[in-house]
Amino acid sequence: MAKADETQMQPSDVFGARLREIREGRGFTQLELAARLEAKGRPMNKAAILRIEKGVRGVSLDEAFALAAVLVVAPAHLLSPPDGEHVWLTGNMAVNGAEMRNWFLFGDPLLISPEGRRVSARMDLVFTIEALAQAIVDAKRGGDSAGSQTAIRELMQAIAAHQQTIGEIGDEGGEEAS
Repeated sequence: MAKADETQMQPSDVFGARLREIREGRGFTQLELAARLEAKGRPMNKAAILRIEKGVRGVSLDEAFALAAVLVVAPAHLLSPPDGEHVWLTGNMAVNGAEMRNWFLFGDPLLISPEGRRVSARMDLVFTIEALAQAIVDAKRGGDSAGSQTAIRELMQAIAAHQQTIGEIGDEGGEEAS
Protein backbone atom coordinates (compact mmCIF):
# COMPACT_ATOMS: atom_id res chain seq x y z
CA MET A 1 0.00 0.00 0.00
CA ALA A 2 1.08 3.53 -0.64
CA LYS A 3 1.79 5.94 2.15
CA ALA A 4 -1.02 8.19 3.29
CA ASP A 5 -1.07 11.74 2.02
CA GLU A 6 -3.20 14.76 2.88
CA THR A 7 -6.02 13.76 0.52
CA GLN A 8 -6.60 10.46 2.29
CA MET A 9 -8.95 10.24 5.27
CA GLN A 10 -7.41 10.06 8.70
CA PRO A 11 -9.46 8.79 11.69
CA SER A 12 -10.12 12.37 12.80
CA ASP A 13 -11.45 13.22 9.31
CA VAL A 14 -13.83 10.28 9.45
CA PHE A 15 -14.99 11.21 12.95
CA GLY A 16 -15.59 14.83 11.95
CA ALA A 17 -17.52 13.91 8.81
CA ARG A 18 -19.63 11.35 10.67
CA LEU A 19 -20.24 13.79 13.53
CA ARG A 20 -21.54 16.41 11.10
CA GLU A 21 -23.65 13.81 9.26
CA ILE A 22 -25.28 12.51 12.45
CA ARG A 23 -25.72 15.96 14.02
CA GLU A 24 -27.44 17.28 10.89
CA GLY A 25 -29.48 14.09 10.57
CA ARG A 26 -30.77 14.64 14.11
CA GLY A 27 -31.62 18.24 13.17
CA PHE A 28 -29.21 19.79 15.67
CA THR A 29 -27.17 22.90 15.09
CA GLN A 30 -23.65 22.97 16.49
CA LEU A 31 -24.94 25.29 19.20
CA GLU A 32 -27.75 22.86 20.10
CA LEU A 33 -25.30 19.97 20.28
CA ALA A 34 -23.03 22.04 22.53
CA ALA A 35 -26.01 22.78 24.81
CA ARG A 36 -26.92 19.07 24.96
CA LEU A 37 -23.34 18.17 25.86
CA GLU A 38 -23.36 20.84 28.58
CA ALA A 39 -26.64 19.48 29.96
CA LYS A 40 -25.13 15.99 30.15
CA GLY A 41 -22.08 17.25 32.03
CA ARG A 42 -19.56 17.24 29.18
CA PRO A 43 -19.18 20.89 28.13
CA MET A 44 -17.93 21.60 24.64
CA ASN A 45 -18.49 24.87 22.84
CA LYS A 46 -19.80 25.42 19.32
CA ALA A 47 -16.35 26.41 18.04
CA ALA A 48 -14.85 23.12 19.24
CA ILE A 49 -17.60 21.15 17.47
CA LEU A 50 -16.99 23.15 14.28
CA ARG A 51 -13.23 22.44 14.45
CA ILE A 52 -13.86 18.71 15.03
CA GLU A 53 -16.25 18.55 12.08
CA LYS A 54 -13.69 20.29 9.85
CA GLY A 55 -10.94 17.92 10.98
CA VAL A 56 -8.91 20.76 12.48
CA ARG A 57 -9.29 19.52 16.06
CA GLY A 58 -9.06 15.96 17.27
CA VAL A 59 -11.23 14.49 20.00
CA SER A 60 -10.30 12.67 23.15
CA LEU A 61 -11.76 9.25 23.78
CA ASP A 62 -13.89 10.77 26.55
CA GLU A 63 -15.27 13.39 24.16
CA ALA A 64 -15.93 10.81 21.44
CA PHE A 65 -18.02 8.67 23.79
CA ALA A 66 -19.87 11.72 25.14
CA LEU A 67 -20.72 12.84 21.60
CA ALA A 68 -21.91 9.34 20.69
CA ALA A 69 -24.05 9.15 23.84
CA VAL A 70 -25.65 12.56 23.31
CA LEU A 71 -26.31 11.82 19.63
CA VAL A 72 -27.55 8.29 20.47
CA VAL A 73 -25.30 6.64 17.90
CA ALA A 74 -22.94 3.69 18.12
CA PRO A 75 -19.37 4.92 18.66
CA ALA A 76 -18.26 2.51 15.92
CA HIS A 77 -20.38 4.44 13.42
CA LEU A 78 -18.60 7.69 14.25
CA LEU A 79 -15.26 5.97 13.65
CA SER A 80 -16.07 3.95 10.50
CA PRO A 81 -15.64 5.53 7.07
CA PRO A 82 -18.57 5.55 4.65
CA ASP A 83 -18.87 2.69 2.17
CA GLY A 84 -16.27 2.94 -0.56
CA GLU A 85 -13.97 5.11 1.55
CA HIS A 86 -10.82 4.14 3.44
CA VAL A 87 -9.34 5.48 6.63
CA TRP A 88 -5.60 5.40 7.19
CA LEU A 89 -4.75 3.89 10.57
CA THR A 90 -1.01 4.25 10.01
CA GLY A 91 1.16 5.68 7.27
CA ASN A 92 0.78 2.49 5.23
CA MET A 93 -2.32 0.71 6.57
CA ALA A 94 -5.81 1.69 5.48
CA VAL A 95 -9.14 -0.04 6.09
CA ASN A 96 -12.60 0.44 4.63
CA GLY A 97 -15.78 0.71 6.68
CA ALA A 98 -16.46 -3.03 6.80
CA GLU A 99 -12.87 -3.74 7.81
CA MET A 100 -13.07 -1.08 10.54
CA ARG A 101 -16.23 -2.65 11.95
CA ASN A 102 -14.60 -6.11 11.81
CA TRP A 103 -11.66 -4.68 13.73
CA PHE A 104 -14.00 -3.29 16.42
CA LEU A 105 -15.92 -6.57 16.70
CA PHE A 106 -13.16 -9.14 16.29
CA GLY A 107 -9.84 -7.35 16.68
CA ASP A 108 -8.88 -8.15 13.09
CA PRO A 109 -9.77 -5.75 10.27
CA LEU A 110 -9.06 -8.30 7.57
CA LEU A 111 -10.56 -11.22 9.48
CA ILE A 112 -7.56 -13.41 8.78
CA SER A 113 -7.92 -16.89 10.21
CA PRO A 114 -7.20 -20.46 9.17
CA GLU A 115 -9.25 -20.83 5.99
CA GLY A 116 -11.52 -18.09 7.35
CA ARG A 117 -13.20 -20.64 9.59
CA ARG A 118 -12.75 -18.85 12.93
CA VAL A 119 -14.36 -15.71 11.52
CA SER A 120 -17.11 -17.68 9.85
CA ALA A 121 -17.89 -19.38 13.16
CA ARG A 122 -17.99 -16.03 14.96
CA MET A 123 -20.26 -14.48 12.33
CA ASP A 124 -22.60 -17.49 12.48
CA LEU A 125 -22.82 -17.05 16.25
CA VAL A 126 -23.49 -13.31 15.96
CA PHE A 127 -26.38 -13.89 13.54
CA THR A 128 -27.76 -16.74 15.65
CA ILE A 129 -27.62 -14.65 18.82
CA GLU A 130 -29.39 -11.75 17.11
CA ALA A 131 -32.16 -14.01 15.81
CA LEU A 132 -32.65 -15.84 19.11
CA ALA A 133 -32.53 -12.63 21.14
CA GLN A 134 -35.30 -11.23 18.96
CA ALA A 135 -37.25 -14.48 19.39
CA ILE A 136 -36.91 -14.18 23.18
CA VAL A 137 -38.07 -10.55 23.14
CA ASP A 138 -41.00 -11.37 20.87
CA ALA A 139 -42.03 -14.37 23.00
CA LYS A 140 -41.85 -12.35 26.22
CA ARG A 141 -43.77 -9.49 24.64
CA GLY A 142 -46.47 -11.94 23.57
CA GLY A 143 -46.59 -13.70 26.93
CA ASP A 144 -45.33 -16.95 25.39
CA SER A 145 -43.21 -18.39 28.21
CA ALA A 146 -42.78 -21.75 26.44
CA GLY A 147 -41.48 -19.96 23.32
CA SER A 148 -39.15 -17.85 25.43
CA GLN A 149 -37.75 -20.93 27.21
CA THR A 150 -37.26 -22.72 23.88
CA ALA A 151 -35.35 -19.76 22.44
CA ILE A 152 -33.19 -19.54 25.59
CA ARG A 153 -32.35 -23.25 25.33
CA GLU A 154 -31.47 -22.84 21.65
CA LEU A 155 -29.26 -19.87 22.51
CA MET A 156 -27.39 -21.87 25.13
CA GLN A 157 -26.95 -24.75 22.65
CA ALA A 158 -25.67 -22.36 19.97
CA ILE A 159 -23.08 -20.92 22.37
CA ALA A 160 -21.92 -24.40 23.41
CA ALA A 161 -21.66 -25.50 19.77
CA HIS A 162 -19.68 -22.33 18.95
CA GLN A 163 -17.24 -22.97 21.80
CA GLN A 164 -16.69 -26.51 20.54
CA THR A 165 -16.18 -25.33 16.95
CA ILE A 166 -13.70 -22.64 17.98
CA GLY A 167 -11.81 -25.17 20.08
CA GLU A 168 -11.56 -27.49 17.07
CA ILE A 169 -10.45 -24.67 14.78
CA GLY A 170 -7.88 -23.55 17.35
CA ASP A 171 -6.48 -27.07 17.52
CA GLU A 172 -6.24 -27.23 13.71
CA GLY A 173 -4.74 -23.77 13.27
CA GLY A 174 -2.50 -23.72 16.30
CA GLU A 175 -4.53 -20.87 17.81
CA GLU A 176 -6.06 -20.66 21.24
CA ALA A 177 -9.80 -21.07 21.47
CA SER A 178 -11.80 -17.88 22.02
